[in-house]
Amino acid sequence: MLGHYHFPSEGPRFAYAGNPDPLDFGESGLRGALLLTVEGDGRVTYARRKVGVSQVYDVVVQLNGERSRDEIADRISDQVSRLTGCVRVTLQGESAPSVALDLRELAQAAPQLDALVVRTVNLNIGYPVEEIAKEATVRGQFVRDAIAQLSDPEMQRRVVLTGLRAFEGRHDLEVP
Repeated sequence: MLGHYHFPSEGPRFAYAGNPDPLDFGESGLRGALLLTVEGDGRVTYARRKVGVSQVYDVVVQLNGERSRDEIADRISDQVSRLTGCVRVTLQGESAPSVALDLRELAQAAPQLDALVVRTVNLNIGYPVEEIAKEATVRGQFVRDAIAQLSDPEMQRRVVLTGLRAFEGRHDLEVP
């Protein structure tokens, strides 16, 4: 028996094979085919058989204030150096404000892979926002106003970081 539903599962009276080969990152569980044996008394047993050939991995890379895209690329390369196939890297943690994060460029950090996809989740840019808010500058006033006027913390974070990047004259304003 083969299946397409992405998650293999089983219970006392059922078993589902899952899709034979991973179709997306983050799929877990032993997937493949189920080999059924029907005994003469009607009892059914099964064994799972791996039939897929794709190697698909999900890797989290925790950043700790890296100051350049090259440092981040080196962190990615180190963490996936022993892997083959397709890897999705999730960057988390904090990078320095000076980093111009280009996810397409970072996807070149592991040429031994068939594919490398880089994304960000909960990645912060390490501006000292509290200190900047105390400045008697236009930049300080901007931060104070954004904090005062935006109640959604995620929107507040994105507006403040985008504004601080714009104050630096940067063109890469997209905030992870």
